[in-house]
Amino acid sequence: MDSATQTPSGRVGALGYMPQLDTLRAVAVLMVIVAHWMGEYRFAHALPLGMVGVTLFFVLSGFLITQILLKEREASDSGHERKWALGRFYIRRTLRIFPVYYLFLVLLYVSGVPEFRGDLLWYVFYSVNVLVYDHQAWVGPASHLWTLAVEEQFYLVWPLLILFTPRQHLWKVIAAAVLLGPISRGVLFYLSNGTETAAEFAHVLTPTCMDCFGLGAILAYRRTFSDKQFRFASWGWRAFLGANVLLLIWRQEFSAMTNILLFRLSISVIAVTLIAAASLGFRGFGRILMECPPLVFLGKISYGLYLFHYPLPAVYRWLGLPVFASKPLTLAAQFAFLVLVASASWYCFEKPVKNLARWIPYPERVVAVPPGTPAR
Repeated sequence: MDSATQTPSGRVGALGYMPQLDTLRAVAVLMVIVAHWMGEYRFAHALPLGMVGVTLFFVLSGFLITQILLKEREASDSGHERKWALGRFYIRRTLRIFPVYYLFLVLLYVSGVPEFRGDLLWYVFYSVNVLVYDHQAWVGPASHLWTLAVEEQFYLVWPLLILFTPRQHLWKVIAAAVLLGPISRGVLFYLSNGTETAAEFAHVLTPTCMDCFGLGAILAYRRTFSDKQFRFASWGWRAFLGANVLLLIWRQEFSAMTNILLFRLSISVIAVTLIAAASLGFRGFGRILMECPPLVFLGKISYGLYLFHYPLPAVYRWLGLPVFASKPLTLAAQFAFLVLVASASWYCFEKPVKNLARWIPYPERVVAVPPGTPAR
């Protein structure tokens, strides 16, 4: 959930720092927090904000990870070099994701939550999404980690496909990923006899999320091999985008199967359009909004915000922190506490560990940085 970066030296595999993508991360994590903390409010049900936020994260991961891998692929002259590229990718991802994740698991284990201790191995091996689907229910104070399980399972397979699939078949692999998402959701929903519970949990297995990753990968593919300034801006795409917006607005008018097939795909279409624009940079008022420092900062610490937000209200009460008569005021205090926790996690733990990746640099290559993409 962190942004890839590119130094001015033009190291392959690194991308220019794009602050507007941090704002999209902030929006995504805020939607998830609202869904989990404010579920009793009517406005929180106008859209399933949790799914929208998670889908935005997945599309963003598909774009950034695929673009890094494609740049590595283009810079590798042999299968041997691509194996080294694969190793670099896994080491850097491990340094970014594993340490604070396992710290969070240790904290939960020490806290003695029974339902967490009984399912510990599912969390340790990044497979809690399978557990959630098997139970057809959320499984305690760390249920939200199903999304990280999906991401890790994606990371296990996707680099192999992107680095080692013959170039002429690469676009077919990406297109197949997009199709796999709705098809697998539809199959699971059909086999479950179409119950409401099945509709809720047909989205937690990795194959059912592949349209999100795949649409992000399409953007990365076009940026790498076709047009570094590509964005989804044709009139045909705008009409398609409008149709997807209308589907979201009128989703209750459609059958359950139609929503299973198309709802997440429609969110992904909107998300990839926003990502395409933000990665090149909105201008004018859009730039002021998308580079608003508080939002950029929340995006930078979004991994910690996501990790800690789910059990935080219970921790807040356990610590005896102030609970006000006004529920919104209490929520604001809890959010301030969450930002404090996530900030401490970023500066004291995540960032120092992440900086170890400088010892595993990308290979030096002359790579043009797209105009409008400032290097950090």
